[in-house]
Amino acid sequence: MMIKRLVTVIVFLSAFLLFQVEMIVGKIFLPVFGGSYFVWGACVVFFQAVLLLGYFYVSWSTKRFSLKQCKYWHIILSLIVLFAFPGKDFPSQYNTHPIPMVLDIFIILLLFLGPVFFVLSTMSVFWQVMISRCDFKNQGSPYVLFAASNLGSFLGLLTYPFFFERYFDLSVQQSIWRILYFLLLLLQISATLLIKTSAREEKQSSSGSMGRADIIPWVLYGASPVILFLAVTNILTSEVAPIPLLWILPLSLYLLSFVLNFKKKPFAPEWISRKFYLIASFGAVFYFFSLKALLPVTIEIVFYLLILFAFSMFCQRKLYESKPEAKELLPAYYLYISLGGFIGGVVTSWIAPMIFENFAEYLLGIGLGVVALSLKAKRVSFSFLYVRYLFYFMAIMILWPVLFQSYSIIGVFILFEITHLIFKPLSKNGIAFSLALLLLLLTQNMLESLWSKENFSYRHRNYYGITRIFDEMGVRFLMHGTTIHGGQYIEEKARRIPLTYFSYNSPVGELFLSPEFKFGKTAVVGLGAGTLAVYSKPGRDMDFFELDRDMALVADKYFSFLKSAEGNINIILGDARMALKGKQDGIYDLIIADAFSGDSLPAHLINKEAMSLYRSKIAKNGIILFHVSNRYIDGGYPIIATALSEGANVCLKNGPDISLSIYFSSWIAVTWDRRAYDTLTEKLSWYKVSSNISGRVRPWSDKYSNVVPFIMLKEIYSSLTKFNYFKLL
Repeated sequence: MMIKRLVTVIVFLSAFLLFQVEMIVGKIFLPVFGGSYFVWGACVVFFQAVLLLGYFYVSWSTKRFSLKQCKYWHIILSLIVLFAFPGKDFPSQYNTHPIPMVLDIFIILLLFLGPVFFVLSTMSVFWQVMISRCDFKNQGSPYVLFAASNLGSFLGLLTYPFFFERYFDLSVQQSIWRILYFLLLLLQISATLLIKTSAREEKQSSSGSMGRADIIPWVLYGASPVILFLAVTNILTSEVAPIPLLWILPLSLYLLSFVLNFKKKPFAPEWISRKFYLIASFGAVFYFFSLKALLPVTIEIVFYLLILFAFSMFCQRKLYESKPEAKELLPAYYLYISLGGFIGGVVTSWIAPMIFENFAEYLLGIGLGVVALSLKAKRVSFSFLYVRYLFYFMAIMILWPVLFQSYSIIGVFILFEITHLIFKPLSKNGIAFSLALLLLLLTQNMLESLWSKENFSYRHRNYYGITRIFDEMGVRFLMHGTTIHGGQYIEEKARRIPLTYFSYNSPVGELFLSPEFKFGKTAVVGLGAGTLAVYSKPGRDMDFFELDRDMALVADKYFSFLKSAEGNINIILGDARMALKGKQDGIYDLIIADAFSGDSLPAHLINKEAMSLYRSKIAKNGIILFHVSNRYIDGGYPIIATALSEGANVCLKNGPDISLSIYFSSWIAVTWDRRAYDTLTEKLSWYKVSSNISGRVRPWSDKYSNVVPFIMLKEIYSSLTKFNYFKLL
């Protein structure tokens, strides 16, 4: 029993370290490669690829070599990686290469993190093989160790933002990680010495076999929940509420489903399997229902997470029920599950943004789960009755958004009750069940145009999210995710009037129009619709720094701010921090930072390193202006604390919320020139910021940032309490 407990601790700790190092490296990489979602997506796929490689290694080595050879070679591998990280510090600066970013990320990760990540990825399966083939008293099922592994992953994920990231900078986090890795080494060596192998224990049975009937469901059940949790992450952080921490919740629930199903006494309510057709159908229908934005944001988040958790529980339960009894098949079992996860990651992170205009991979994830279930279902003839049910289903999907334009509890009940009545018989035929999901996937563009809250004239998706354009009450709006990034009057005569956050009576508009300031060259971090180009004029040229190439094309094609600008306009593609480094010192009189993607905070563009860079690029009397309007995060505090720590003078001002096209906006001005500061506060009525805040809020840097304390929970709670859930009409 002591050995079993020791191995359980090893498996738990290795998984904990695996997810901790993912968080650490992801955070280090963001400022190096521009802070985009694609950076994290590339990292995730790399992690899944190495995990698959680790499982393959265990499967191959335990077949080819004796257990005695394997266990000592495993220790040697764990020591060899010390020549890289964690034996050496993970560098915070890299020499990027003139190749596609994803390949560059792969190369750097492979060189600096690949070895240790590979070793950690082998731990869970390797020790399960050791336990399964060595004859211990009361050894129990080796699959219980898989639950311990996922529990370690689960806690490694949750403790990072709420503890490690909050209280320690990246250098301290690496030191803590390094200490825990050396502890893992000691535990491994102890377990290796304690486990005695013999010829009888090493002899492998040949009683087990597997074929396509086993492998294909393993791969599909491995891929389906991965696609779904990544899709839910994309939807929540881009479409529902762009709060950066929301990506943690789907992954946590996905890992928790493994823990509950693979523990000693699996927790898997029978109704999840019995009512799977409801989970799949309600989940698919809710995707379209959420497009109408009828419910409070928090309610939508809860529903998406519940659907994901129930769906993942079903898939992991099926994997647990189909686990091989033959010990020699255990490595292959995990290998094929990992292969499915890798495929799911590639499909969602790389392929889906290139082929879908929306988040249709969500429907694909549900559909693959239905297909996996159908493979082992009883064959039932496909009658015309099922065609009728499919017709009824598509009819309700087309008619409901036309009949119910606003929220009503009766309308919601009708939608989901009809879905229930249709899918109950459809679920009895695997082909019909799968066809229903396939129809949704094939018609998702048409259905989304019916269900969407707005009538979009343009829609485009790339690795930075979804960009849409819609016209409303004489104004053309640019939307990225759920956040408006600019608007313009459609009427020709009014097109040069700035709208949304940049109107004439907004703080930034007043600053440009004030006779107190004679701004020359201006830098704008973040393009949007290009509205700020209105304020350019001869002698006031503007450099726009934009990470998303497609955003520049949209601003030029669908809006006329850039074309009609009176001053010279330069669009500089790429990350602003990297591009600004090549600019002459003191060249700008004003730098405007407005590079928020949705409502997330671009930490690498508002921290100490960024502030220091901006300061070097502005003239002595120059000003740095930060746009901090946000629905869910009070981003002003970290900016103010960081600026004060750099010895700057800081003031802020809010703009009015006038109409449909002129929004409330919040701005922070930072300057090291006392005269400019006095002009802002005394003549333009900007509010002076007390220096006392610097003692309460820790300045952000490339090594430290934490958004948790600044989430506006009151706003989220208010949206829940003010909603009329029982509205009938």
